[in-house]
Amino acid sequence: MKTFILTLFTLLAAYCKAQDAIYDLSYENRLLLNPAFCGGNGEGVIKTSLFHHNIYGTLRGPFHNTSASIDYLFCETNIAVGMIVQNETQGDGNLTLNTVSPVIGIPIVLGSNLLLSFGLQADLINQNIDWSRLIFSDQISPMQGVVQQSSNTNPTLLNKYAYCINSGFNLIGKHRTPMFIRKHQYEGYGKYKWNIGIALNHIYSSPIGLLSTNSFIPMSLTVHGGFIVEKYEKTIDGSFEFTARFDQQPLFNSQDINNTLILNTKYYFNSYFSMGVGYRPNSFNHDVWRNSRSMMIHAGIIPTKSDNLKIDLCYAVSIGELGFANAFEIGLIIFSPKRCSGPNTSTDLYNKDRKKNMSF
Repeated sequence: MKTFILTLFTLLAAYCKAQDAIYDLSYENRLLLNPAFCGGNGEGVIKTSLFHHNIYGTLRGPFHNTSASIDYLFCETNIAVGMIVQNETQGDGNLTLNTVSPVIGIPIVLGSNLLLSFGLQADLINQNIDWSRLIFSDQISPMQGVVQQSSNTNPTLLNKYAYCINSGFNLIGKHRTPMFIRKHQYEGYGKYKWNIGIALNHIYSSPIGLLSTNSFIPMSLTVHGGFIVEKYEKTIDGSFEFTARFDQQPLFNSQDINNTLILNTKYYFNSYFSMGVGYRPNSFNHDVWRNSRSMMIHAGIIPTKSDNLKIDLCYAVSIGELGFANAFEIGLIIFSPKRCSGPNTSTDLYNKDRKKNMSF
């Protein structure tokens, strides 16, 4: 059965052809990264996330993305449910997309230190355009400037509704660090936690274009992975984290493919503060001049004496052909106390409440 599922994902990925929003702090906004993260690590924590991301704010017509998500695992049935709400504006609000996505996740405990999760997500999308912000050629008069009335506006094309199906799987494990690392750096507890997953978005999609019935959101492939080296058993102090994410998605109604890679590394100074750096290159085949690269700096802050609230900040500067352009991201994450216990939970993955503030 596992071989069949992995083969199916591989075959679907080969056919991956509007672009999806990609957040720099991908692992912090985990439900948007992969629906298989629904339910977390089987610990029964209600996780609520609110993120805002704007890209190229110094340029005209930036992209603004806002997402809110919540997920929870029902301990008795070992089935998780979640919900994602997204809003995206482009061109200073000329084009708006609103998405509501119910999610279901099924974590399968393969042992005290191994968890396999599957996720299924449906997207209900509304796309609308503000005609009042657009200027058409028949509105321009050589003598009077812009005339308010135009014969090009079409009030019947204000809204478009569509739906998509997404899916993914995720594998999380935890093991002892190798002896040569433990001997020199992490004597004592010395465990590392690793993750790898694949998500396919828009496996099936209805038409989304305002002017065409043949415009579909292209299927996108996300491959992600990472590891965390934990120094102590009871706290996250001194832990080191590295995560990577690769996305591939064809451009809307085009043969060009957008490839995005996000690399992040983070160090947990103590239970309340972490800091890291990242690198994000974007590339479009057949159009080299549009390649862009960004350097990122990010921080995670847990207010003093609080184990249930985390604030994430990220600032990125473009160093590619776009010149000096920036992106800013802020996230707010709220956790409930841990609830699940027993044979259906993976206790070694989340053995302390405080460690639920880790990225995965």
